[in-house]
Amino acid sequence: MRLLLSASIAVLAVASAGAATAQTNVDEVIITGERATTATKTDTPVIRTPQAISVVEADLFNDRAALTVQETLRYSAGAGAEPYGLDTRGDGPSLRGFSSAQYLDGLNKVLGFNLVPRTEVFTLERIEILRGPSSMLYGQGSTGGVVNMISKKPTFERGGQIAAQIGSFDRYQGMFDYQSPLTEDGDLAARLVAVVRDANMQTDHVRDDRVVISPSISWKPDAATTLTLIGLYQDDKTSSSQQFLPYVATLQDTFAKLPVDRFLGEPSYDRLNTDQLGVTLLANRRFNDVFEANANVRYVDASTEFREIYAYTYGNPANPFIDPANQIIPRSAYAINSDTNIFTADINGTARFTTGEIEHVLLAGVDILDLNSKSASGFGMVTPINAYNPIYGQPFDAPALATMPKLDQSQLGLYIQDQLRWRQLTVVAGVRRDRAKQKTEGSATQIDEATSFRVGAIYDLGNGFSPYASYSESFLPVAGLNAYGVAYRPQKGEQFEVGVKWRPILGALITVAAYDLNETNRQTNDPDNVVNLIQTGKISGKGVEFEASWTSPRDLTVTLAASHAKTEIENSSAAYEVGRQASDTPRNTASVWAIKTLQLQNDVDFRFGGGVRYVGHTDSIGSNITLRTPSYTIADALIGVDWGQWSLRATATNLFDKQYFAPCRFFGDCFTGQGRNVIATLGYRF
Repeated sequence: MRLLLSASIAVLAVASAGAATAQTNVDEVIITGERATTATKTDTPVIRTPQAISVVEADLFNDRAALTVQETLRYSAGAGAEPYGLDTRGDGPSLRGFSSAQYLDGLNKVLGFNLVPRTEVFTLERIEILRGPSSMLYGQGSTGGVVNMISKKPTFERGGQIAAQIGSFDRYQGMFDYQSPLTEDGDLAARLVAVVRDANMQTDHVRDDRVVISPSISWKPDAATTLTLIGLYQDDKTSSSQQFLPYVATLQDTFAKLPVDRFLGEPSYDRLNTDQLGVTLLANRRFNDVFEANANVRYVDASTEFREIYAYTYGNPANPFIDPANQIIPRSAYAINSDTNIFTADINGTARFTTGEIEHVLLAGVDILDLNSKSASGFGMVTPINAYNPIYGQPFDAPALATMPKLDQSQLGLYIQDQLRWRQLTVVAGVRRDRAKQKTEGSATQIDEATSFRVGAIYDLGNGFSPYASYSESFLPVAGLNAYGVAYRPQKGEQFEVGVKWRPILGALITVAAYDLNETNRQTNDPDNVVNLIQTGKISGKGVEFEASWTSPRDLTVTLAASHAKTEIENSSAAYEVGRQASDTPRNTASVWAIKTLQLQNDVDFRFGGGVRYVGHTDSIGSNITLRTPSYTIADALIGVDWGQWSLRATATNLFDKQYFAPCRFFGDCFTGQGRNVIATLGYRF
């Protein structure tokens, strides 16, 4: 990691020196990621936001060959982009060592563990990453922060692109994106984004097929009003890429090592088929120079069919094999069918005014969430398999599905926030009141209420140098009752953060942040009652983050990131955990990315670049074992040429095909990482 940090600092120093000597033409500099709405729900420059936030534009994560939302975070500070390696079950990035909340266009996308389809990155124009508790703006959610995905929508311009991909694991994908005004006066515009994919995956017998169609239409009846309607149809057909391979035959060589592409399920049974229909309304009305109103509303209907047979290592992690030759491993089967409906809305108003020398941006709003889910699931042991010479198709009894109680979850939140600017000082302060309700069929309704605060200040010292400090809170309802019939209290999080944002030159932004956050009311085992859980758990996170980005007038883009996160268990009923780094959480991560464009002729550009990512080791802590998963360093590369309206790009992630695990757990299993993945993309813009 030290070598990577040293290289990162050197790259930034050379880049800054080059920029200082170059003649700056403002019209030639493309500055991306400088404004974001996620941190304040207003259009606020990142340099004036007293909390760590990153913006990853689509062009950047496409160059990095990010195929999923969590992969777009690979080069962001404080982010655990792939905490469970190559995982088709969904996106679950962590922030600052804690889980994150996922939002799409400012509206909650996933509440709890629901197998809703993961968002297609080609439908997005950017991703905003807000690190730290954010309940004041978003209500119930994780201590780690918010990942907010911003959809493509009509821009009242005419044009588009069509592209074809071919890549590793028999990947074939077609992409289409076109938008155009629909009327001569330009008050109506439409856009159509579509993706069709036919692909395999690194894991044998696992598909990765997808169809996505996202039409949208925008209407501007006047200069002060915009209404946008975004539709979505998505159909995914895959299965679990993780096979929960035993660590004694992967990470360790206690037994002969298994290949990381080994499939231990049944090709005729395993599947993860998801589909969804959704519609989103985005409305904005500016009444005058003072008042503005916004309304974001979404309805989604999603269904999932999940079947998985996997290696059962938990009974005897040190030797899960059941034959004298140590080759046959027992298997479990899990199945679930679920249907989920989610309605979300966020309606707010903004007032911009001054009191004396103080400028105000006053925000007040209400948001609503209503989720209804019904499912049937089953679990059981099935026929074992020879892990080293698997023969599929052996008879087995699939688990019967039992109807689960219907689940209804809702949230109502009221919030108010003021952004005050006095000379060089900007202060953000807000408060929110939430009422969250959960009703499980056959059980009493659980109601949780919480008040969340946030306050922060940032001061412009001149020369692009702005120190800041902030405090924020989070809460997350914990479902169910303890063994004595008492409802669990919500998990609570709070964070103190200080940092500095520095813009040394045009097109550059450097952020350094230090934070101290705590999460309480975590469930732990009751030492006095084996069938009960108590809320004595507490995790503290103390860390430092560095993130820098620079786009030069000479077509060079550089990003750097590094994080040190001491995420420790402070209180637990399991004494062996106390004082230890939280399981599966690396202390150190770092990355550097650079891409250069050379003009060969007037209409021909050659692009090349790449990056290096480092993820530190993790520990999985059990009562009588601590299993360490080694650190790993991954290289990525890009080469491409643009000529006229055409482009050809080749990307490679994990260029040197490093075999790694992320992570392995004391339960007995390992999560495999993504091997080398090469993709060629031919595109045409029109």
